[in-house]
Amino acid sequence: MPSQISGATDDDGEDAPTEPGVPTVTATGAATDGGTDSGTGATPTATPSPVVSSTEPATAPWVTECTYYAGKARTELGDSGKRVEQVQCILLKRGYDIGGTGVDGVFGAGLEAAVSSFQSDKGLAADGIVKRATWPVLRATK
Repeated sequence: MPSQISGATDDDGEDAPTEPGVPTVTATGAATDGGTDSGTGATPTATPSPVVSSTEPATAPWVTECTYYAGKARTELGDSGKRVEQVQCILLKRGYDIGGTGVDGVFGAGLEAAVSSFQSDKGLAADGIVKRATWPVLRATK
């Protein structure tokens, strides 16, 4: 049987029949699978593949945006300066409540509580003091 053109009509004005399982060519030249169109008159079209994208940033924001201090010195309640700003920035970016003053470089009670919570969450000794063991965990990407 010769190939039918989808949408063609026979002498009675009815849609010309197509053979199931035999591809037909649409008026646009696209091949179809010969399936029915649910009576809508629409030509079946291929479904595009979903686009997969990552919602995670390539690098954690506390790694790229918190660049006040790169050392590992002990940092605790009462300290101030770049070390403290680094701790505040990292914990804030990680979603911890560091107290109402934000990143101000002063290690207060709010930051001490945030450090203690972070340490507890990561399985470290939760003493609220940033020591050599806490720094690399703070800076880790996860």
